[in-house]
Amino acid sequence: MKIESGQLKLVHGDIRRSIFEYNGEDFSIQKFDIHQECSLGDHFHRNKSETFVLIEGAGFVLFKPLNSDGVSSDEVQRHELFPGSVFRLPPLTAHTFFLKAGSKMVCYSSAKFDSNNTDMPPFKIEL
Repeated sequence: MKIESGQLKLVHGDIRRSIFEYNGEDFSIQKFDIHQECSLGDHFHRNKSETFVLIEGAGFVLFKPLNSDGVSSDEVQRHELFPGSVFRLPPLTAHTFFLKAGSKMVCYSSAKFDSNNTDMPPFKIEL
């Protein structure tokens, strides 16, 4: 058994949010600190699942199941998020989070993040 350890490091920041990340061998952890109300996401993954935990703050997530071609005839669904909310998105689920300023959210991904990986097609979900 291989034990992995590391530390979250700032990988992106702007006036809206800061993103901290640790990439393991076959997983990734991200932490999002929201500085001003904003949206996160507008994409889906074909191969990986993501599990989110809202640590502080509030907001909601819009999501929509897709077929293997990235198409859906389903209605957009909305789920409210409060501190302690856990939300798991399986592969082929388009998603956008809308979080209030001061929110903090952690994400566990079943694959490490790679900016060269194409498993993050855009998918805009409108309110």
